[in-house]
Formats: sequence, structure tokens, C-alpha cells
Amino acid sequence: MNQPSITSDEALQRLTEAQASGRYTRAVFHDALADGYVVGLSTALALMSVVDDRVRFDGYKLFPLSDATEVHSPGPRSEFHETALRLLGEERPKTPDIDLTSMTTALKTANQIFPLVSIHIRDDEEVCWIGRVKRC
Repeated sequence: MNQPSITSDEALQRLTEAQASGRYTRAVFHDALADGYVVGLSTALALMSVVDDRVRFDGYKLFPLSDATEVHSPGPRSEFHETALRLLGEERPKTPDIDLTSMTTALKTANQIFPLVSIHIRDDEEVCWIGRVKRC
């Protein structure tokens, strides 16, 4: 497992700047990449609207700031991605009203907003739960 190269405070500062600028951003949380736009932050969590390899918006990723190892804003090839999204007619999705106070409140509110929630386990990349959140 990679050791964080930035602190939670540094991650929060960089992600706050990325959200304020509205620029395409890459965040790395352990070994998971999130390319897209920062749409929500708290002192504990980051919510990103992600862009997939086809340069299409593809849902949201929620991460604990304590898992952040890198934040790049603008992200790699951001100008290309921003231009491609515009030319493809991809509009940023409406930011969901997810309560980012804690992981529990975030999961509960995401469960109310979305028909499916997927949860990936950091320590076991083979494990992923997809469905409804029954308990936190």
C-alpha cells in the first residue's frame, strides 16, 4: 500500500482550490484514480464527478481525505479533456446533495438519491458491493 505523499490538510487545500477553479482534476486515493471535477468537500471527505476513459461523465466517487496520496489540478491533459467534453456535448451533471459530514451520512444520503451505490474496499481491490445501503 502506498504511503500518503500529502497530508489530509494538504489534500483539502488542493481540492478546495480545484473546486473553486472548476478545473479538471486528478486525485489519487491510495491506488484509485479519480479524474474529473471536485463537486463537494468536507474536512473528512471529497466528492468528485468523474470522467471515464471515453471522456464521458460517469457518476461520482467519494473518498476519505485521509486516503489522498496526490492531487493535481489542473489534471494531466486537462485542456484536452475539457475541450473533448465540450465538443461531445457533455454537460457537468447536477451536483447531488450528499451530506459529507461523515462517511455514514454520505452513504445514507447517496442511498436516498441514487438507485445503486457501489462500495469498493480499499484493502481488497477484488471486493466491490453494488446495491442499496442497508446499514452503515
